Amino acid sequence: MTTYDRRNMKTERIPLLPGPPSSPPSPRLTSALPTTKEEVQGLAAVTVATLALASAAIFVKLSSKIYPMSQILVARYAFQAVMSLAGCHWLGIHPLAQKDGRKWVLIRGIVGSCSSICWYQAIKYLPLADATVIMNMNPIFAAMFAAIMLNEPFGWFERACALISITGVTLVTKPSFLGFIFEAKLPSSNVPDATLNAMQNDSDPAQTIGMLSAFLAAILTGGSFVSIRIAGPRAHFLNHMLSLSVISVVLNSLDMSSFVMPQNTYELGVLSMVLLMSFLSQCLLNRGLQLAPSGSGTLMYMNEIVFAFLFGVIIFDEYPDWLSVLGATTIVGVCTTLGLKKWFSW
Repeated sequence: MTTYDRRNMKTERIPLLPGPPSSPPSPRLTSALPTTKEEVQGLAAVTVATLALASAAIFVKLSSKIYPMSQILVARYAFQAVMSLAGCHWLGIHPLAQKDGRKWVLIRGIVGSCSSICWYQAIKYLPLADATVIMNMNPIFAAMFAAIMLNEPFGWFERACALISITGVTLVTKPSFLGFIFEAKLPSSNVPDATLNAMQNDSDPAQTIGMLSAFLAAILTGGSFVSIRIAGPRAHFLNHMLSLSVISVVLNSLDMSSFVMPQNTYELGVLSMVLLMSFLSQCLLNRGLQLAPSGSGTLMYMNEIVFAFLFGVIIFDEYPDWLSVLGATTIVGVCTTLGLKKWFSW
């Protein structure tokens, strides 16, 4: 598998841009630091992509107060399906992939669709930063699935990363069954009302749905990584994008019991921004990861969590406590370390 193939193994955020022509790997690709103007541009593109991803999450959260979540997903993936088909036509790619890779393209589409549903539910019910932090645990689950299905090593280092990540998630979510610990450590004046209410109310269904959805989204996203890897060069990333889009439209259309028409410019605008920001983030992310060194690119990708924290404070008045910040830092550090270890071991 080439370096270019590895860099394009992403989830539903895989961008819709053609890759560069195949060529022998150059020595600079093994560097963790930018050494050329192209690599600096790549890191800048990844950073802007994470800003677009966090912005898309903002508009999803705003749209969820107006539209049913299924309608938002149908709109997003219908737009993405059109763009994927256009890309396949432009590049002369068969939209269904090679015959021997179609099974895994289909599996990736189903798993990715379920992941998207869970991710949007997490954004709806959880603070933006908390949902983003939990979702970014997906490299841990990808490593687990790869160990099972691809016989990749999952030794003491990977197991330690998994355990530390669970600790980080616990600090972020503050589950109610550990409320006696967190209430003793968090003065109420420093904790948002929503967080205190969730900690003090064992029966809060929204908080429970949000946490379970975010965790399940991370697991399913890890499964998407592995299905893409198994399909390998038998399927172009546009094949994966088209499969994901079509299946998402079909699944979410089954839940379209109600349809809400935009009543004004604001309602139309927030839904349109979900489509545009999601598509823009894919384009920039793919292009950035093509140009940037993988190690530095991984670090820049974690900026999504930083932007999510900032947007949560500025737009939604979601002030994180110090335990949430500590948990987020823990997960970012663990996932980045795991990614760098895998990169340098290839």
